[in-house]
Amino acid sequence: MLSAAVSASQLVTQENAVKRSIRSAHKKSLHTTPASIKHEQTATIDKSANAETRQIKSPQHTVKTSQQRIKTSQHTAKVKIKTNQTVSKTSQKAATDSSKRAKHISKAKRRMVRAAKAIFKVVVAAAKAIASGIKSLATTIAVGGWAAFIIILIICIIGLFLASPYGIFFSGEGNSGPIKLHEVVREINADYDEALEKIKADVDYDRLEISGSRSPWKDVLSVYAVKTSTDPLSPLEVATIDAAKKKIVEDVFWSMTKLHHEVKTVTTLKPTITVDESGNSVESIVETEEVILRVRIENKTAGQMADSLSFTPKQIKDLNELLDNKLDEMWTFVIYGLYSTTHEIVGVAQSQLGNIGGEPYWSWYGYTSRVEWCACFVSWCANECGYIDSGVVPKFSWCPYGAQWFMERNLWMDKSAVPVPGSIIFFDWDDPETKGPDGIADHVAIVERIEDGFVHTIEGNAGDRCQQRRYPVGYYEIYGYGVPSD
Repeated sequence: MLSAAVSASQLVTQENAVKRSIRSAHKKSLHTTPASIKHEQTATIDKSANAETRQIKSPQHTVKTSQQRIKTSQHTAKVKIKTNQTVSKTSQKAATDSSKRAKHISKAKRRMVRAAKAIFKVVVAAAKAIASGIKSLATTIAVGGWAAFIIILIICIIGLFLASPYGIFFSGEGNSGPIKLHEVVREINADYDEALEKIKADVDYDRLEISGSRSPWKDVLSVYAVKTSTDPLSPLEVATIDAAKKKIVEDVFWSMTKLHHEVKTVTTLKPTITVDESGNSVESIVETEEVILRVRIENKTAGQMADSLSFTPKQIKDLNELLDNKLDEMWTFVIYGLYSTTHEIVGVAQSQLGNIGGEPYWSWYGYTSRVEWCACFVSWCANECGYIDSGVVPKFSWCPYGAQWFMERNLWMDKSAVPVPGSIIFFDWDDPETKGPDGIADHVAIVERIEDGFVHTIEGNAGDRCQQRRYPVGYYEIYGYGVPSD
C-alpha cells in the first residue's frame, strides 16, 4: 500500500512537469505562428528597403552596393522565416509529444487509483471480519486513553489483516520471506509441464489428443489462502511463504488439477497407391493400425474444492470475496510478480502455459477445426484484458494483418528496439528459398520480460503448445514489435 501511494505521488509530479512542458511549447508555437512570421518578413524587408532608398542619391557605386545589401537583407529575412517555421514545427511537435505523455501518465494514475481502491476494499472487508475481536479489545484498553486505544487498534488491525486470507496479497512483497509466491507458481507450472512431457515420453504413439486445461491460479491460491489461514486446528498466516506453505500450495494445485491418460490402438482404412507390373498406378484401401495417446486434464473449480473441503459459510464468503474480479490487478502481482496493469496481458498469457492444441483459442476465434493458432492465442489474451473492445490490440488470426495494424497506427518498433513486457512480438522466420527472412510476419507472441539481454516470450502454437521461449535482443528473425496504445 505504501509503494502504491509513493507511485501515485510520483505520477502526479510527472504529470505536473508534463503540463508545464506543454504550456511552454504552446507559448513558443504561439510566438511563431504563420501570421507573426509574415509580419516579421514584411517588417524586415521594409526596413531594409527604406534604409537603402535613402542611399540612392549617393554615387553609382553606392547605389550598386545598396542594391546588393537589399538582396542580402531579403535573403536573411527568408532564412530567418524558414528558421522560425522550423522552430514552430519543432515546438508544435514537442507540444504533441508532451500531450501524449501526459495522457499516458493520466491513464497510469487512473490505474493506480483503481488499485488503491481495490486495496482499500480488501482492508475494509478484512476489518469487518475481525471487528468482533476488536470490540472486546476496546473494553480492555479503554483505561489507557484514546491515544493508546487508537495505536493499539491500528496495530491489531494490521496484524489481524495479515493473519486473515487477505494476507496473501502481501506474499509477493520484499518482506514475505526468502520465497516469493510467484516463484512457487513458476516452479509448479514447470512441474506441470514436466508431468505432461513424461506421459508423452513413456508411450510410443502415432497421434496425441489432449482435452481440458488446468485450474486457474487465482482459484488455486484463493482456496489455499482460506484453507490455510482459517484452519480450525492449526491456522497459518499466508502473508509469507516458506517450505511448509509451499508444500500446501502444491497439494492444493494437484488436488484441483489431475492428469489422466490412456493409450488406444485403432484400426483405420487408408487409401494407398501402388504400381502394378505394367507400371500402372493402382489405388486400394488398406487397414492400418494407429496408436493414439489421449490425455485428459481434469480441473476443479474453487467452488468444487470448497465443497470437498467442507468449507463453512464464513470460509465460503471469504473465498468469494477473494475471487471478486475487482481484485484481479492485485492477483496479477501475487501470481506473476507484475505490479502494473500494462502487464495484464502477460499475466493472462502465463495462466495458459502448458495448453496443447490451442482449442480454446481457435474455437473462440470462430474456427471449427484446428488452424495455426499463434495469432488466435494473442487475440484471445488481448480479449481477456478488454484490449480488443478498447482498440488497444486488434483481433487477428493472420500475422501480417496484425503487424500492419500496428504499423498503420505508428505503434510499431523495429527489431533493434528493446521492448517492454506486454508488447506483441512478430517473427519473420528464415526462409530457405530466400536464404533469410522474406519480410513477411510468420509468427506472433507476447513479450513476458527482458532479462540479461534476452527477450523472454510466451507463445501459442510453439510446438503446438503454449510455452516460454527467449531470443537475444535484436535477433535477426524478430520482425518487430506492436506496442499496445494503452
